[in-house]
Amino acid sequence: MSKKVISVGGSLIVPNKVDVGYLTQLRQLINSYTNRYQFYLIAGGGKTARDYQDAAKQLGLESKRELDDLGIRAALLNSQLLYSIFFKERPVIIADLNAFNQSQNKIVINGFYQHGASSDRIAVEVAARVGANQVINLSNIDMLYTKNPKETGAQPIESATWEEVFAITGDEWTPGMNTPFDPIAGRLAQRHGMAVVIANGRDLKNLERIIAEEKFVGTTIKSA
Repeated sequence: MSKKVISVGGSLIVPNKVDVGYLTQLRQLINSYTNRYQFYLIAGGGKTARDYQDAAKQLGLESKRELDDLGIRAALLNSQLLYSIFFKERPVIIADLNAFNQSQNKIVINGFYQHGASSDRIAVEVAARVGANQVINLSNIDMLYTKNPKETGAQPIESATWEEVFAITGDEWTPGMNTPFDPIAGRLAQRHGMAVVIANGRDLKNLERIIAEEKFVGTTIKSA
């Protein structure tokens, strides 16, 4: 059975408060395709993680590891919520990277996070482990742009090579960094010859086109 690895940004799960309506629709969409695909869902920490990290910084915390701990716990909380909404489908939540390719469950929720690694990087590592050639990265942006889309002259990018993307995002990642895709994860995807799709997860009809491998709105990043 084909495998779909989907990174669900925290901004989709908890934009300000938990978006129950969105999660309900996401569940319905994924369930409609479990007869064709096995799904691996990776939750990001999003605004929840950044809010806690910003508060900790204001209170004097400087340790990158401790800030990373806050981000990991926020992502784990979002992962547990994803597990909960799919509870009737009997998903499994896996915290051991080596165990991902052993699961036969139709819906697998990521419970594996590590210091110094964003949810983007975890998604790439999971995809590599289960033999998927693509990561679907969902957030609240439609696609990549040549610069901040709020700036004059920003142009949408429908397809790009990894080197073109690194020229925009840079090569470094820090805990809580808000970027379309973690460049460290991008380097890992590049080494594995893996493609990444960046799209707005709020447009569920568009997400369905991505899952069904039809024409969609978003950016596809892959090796030249």
